[in-house]
Amino acid sequence: AQFAYVSNGGGSNNVSAYRVGENGALAPVPGSPFAVGNLPSSVAVDPTGRFAYVVNEAGNNISAFAIDKNGALAPIPGSPFPTGTDPHEVAVDASGNFAYVANAVDNSLSGYRIGGSGGLTAIPGSPFPAGGFPRAVAIDPTGKFVYVANQVTNNVSAYRIGEDGERKPVAWSKSVAGCGDLSGGRIPKKKII
Repeated sequence: AQFAYVSNGGGSNNVSAYRVGENGALAPVPGSPFAVGNLPSSVAVDPTGRFAYVVNEAGNNISAFAIDKNGALAPIPGSPFPTGTDPHEVAVDASGNFAYVANAVDNSLSGYRIGGSGGLTAIPGSPFPAGGFPRAVAIDPTGKFVYVANQVTNNVSAYRIGEDGERKPVAWSKSVAGCGDLSGGRIPKKKII
C-alpha cells in the first residue's frame, strides 16, 4: 500500500495519514491524525516506507514513527530526538541510513544515522554550519550530496556525504554559499545548475 502524510501545525500539532488509492484518491488511515510535537512543519518517510520523521519547529526536535502495514504511526522509543533551534525541514537519503534537518535560528544542519529500529543518533560533528536562516534541505538521488537553501543569505550550502554521513566545509563556489565535504575531501569549484 502507498501512504501520504501531512503535518498540521497552527495548534493542531498532529500528522494526518492517508492511504493512496489506485486512482490517486486519499482515504484517512484509521487512527489519523497522529499526535506529534509543537508546530510540525515537515514530514519525511524513509525509502523502505518503514519510518516517518516529523520536524517540530517550536519543539526543537524531530518525532520518529514506525509505519505499520495499514499506514498508522507508532512512536519509536527515544522519540522525539533533539535538533537545533527552529528546525524547518527534514530529508532522508535514498539508502535510508541518514536523515538531515535544516535549523533556521542556529544557521546549521543536523545530521543523524538511522538505526535498524528507526531511532536517530547524531552524526559526529553535527550540527554542521550552514548559511543564514536555512529553511529547506534536499539530498541528491545518489546520496552523495546534501543541499541547504538559506533564506536570509539568499544562497545554497552544499555538502558531500561521507560513508559515516558526516559533512565538513569545503571550497566555495560563486553560485553556492558554502560547500561542505562530509568525507574530508575537496569538491572542485563548479557551477551548480
